[in-house]
Amino acid sequence: MRGAFIALTMLLLLAIAPATMGPAEAAAPATTVMISGPEKLAVSGSGAYNVKIYGAADVKWAFFVNLSGAQRDSASMTSPEGKTGNETYILVEQTALTSPEFNFSLTAPSKAGSLGMTVTAYASEGTAQHGVARWTLDVRAKREVTLNATVRNSGETPVANVKVAFYIHQNGEWTEIGNTTVQSIEGRSKANASFVWDSTLVDNGIHTIRTVVDPDHENPQYSGAENTAEFKVQLRTPGSALPKPVAPGVYVLAGIAIAAVIGGLYYYRKKKIV
Repeated sequence: MRGAFIALTMLLLLAIAPATMGPAEAAAPATTVMISGPEKLAVSGSGAYNVKIYGAADVKWAFFVNLSGAQRDSASMTSPEGKTGNETYILVEQTALTSPEFNFSLTAPSKAGSLGMTVTAYASEGTAQHGVARWTLDVRAKREVTLNATVRNSGETPVANVKVAFYIHQNGEWTEIGNTTVQSIEGRSKANASFVWDSTLVDNGIHTIRTVVDPDHENPQYSGAENTAEFKVQLRTPGSALPKPVAPGVYVLAGIAIAAVIGGLYYYRKKKIV
């Protein structure tokens, strides 16, 4: 009986052995390439991009970046690791990277349009592992608009260095887009606060803008409830036709330095009590 048991055990081991792979035969882990950076750039603007390579720990990586699109010839890329040749839309590094990560900057084409980016990471020696990631970049025509707010001093005493800030409401939050300072406002008079807003990277559509006098609360003598006003603007692509109909109370903005005159913001100065 003992001999039969040993023979049976050996038979089972032989049956299992062919299904077991040694270390050299084990499947290599998949390679993943991840890109992070801006998805929108103004024409001729620049953006910084980071690429991370996830794969086998002992692999030495190199990379290849290629741009595609009608305007790719006027785009360019630079990197501490990679090098560009005669074709500025190609970035390549064949020497092994010191770590599975690299950075590069991209200068957008001089004309608006869509630009594709393909990053290929590959093993510089040994195995044939590689990974590919793709990125789409929206290159936009520059759009600057001038916002104006009327600021009124209802007190008798002149005021100086009145700061006025402009905010946009996006993703449930108010984000400051810029500010300006009115040098002086005489008593019982008003002045204009003007700010040039680069709205190139803001999506088209209707947006709510808020203007705030003394946003840093440096002058507590100014009333807080009446130093804020809101209005709506409709951003559109420069050169496009005006939307019809235009919603009431909405200022349509497009092109270079188009003024949207906004009224209704008043600056009140509390009377000093002696």
